[in-house]
Amino acid sequence: MLDAYDSGCIMVMVDQKNWAKLCFELVNQIPTIVSVVTTNLSDNCISEKIGVAKPYLRVLRAGNCFGFHYSLDAIKWTLVRFFAMDATAIMKIGVVGQCPVGKGTKVRFESFDVEMTKNSSVKIID
Repeated sequence: MLDAYDSGCIMVMVDQKNWAKLCFELVNQIPTIVSVVTTNLSDNCISEKIGVAKPYLRVLRAGNCFGFHYSLDAIKWTLVRFFAMDATAIMKIGVVGQCPVGKGTKVRFESFDVEMTKNSSVKIID
């Protein structure tokens, strides 16, 4: 059984005070797309209720501008949020499973891809 706020997320992080995440989260027992942006203080944006169990999540970055998107079919993408964050050239990016109020949850990510354009650089940090 899933508990309130159980979620699977994609997270980008500059440091402990500057990060953002795009989540597929259980809100009021309804699967929902949620985003959080933290620049010293966090906000929480509940975006859309969705009727699928396996949405696609995508983060795009151009310099200090970020876009969060989701899709039900990996073809048509919906913009959830566009925001700016003072970001370094090298950032952490990854997946997160969370269960802030329940006894635990399982989150499954079927794939995770990082794509770079010719002017981008990524450093993998273990």
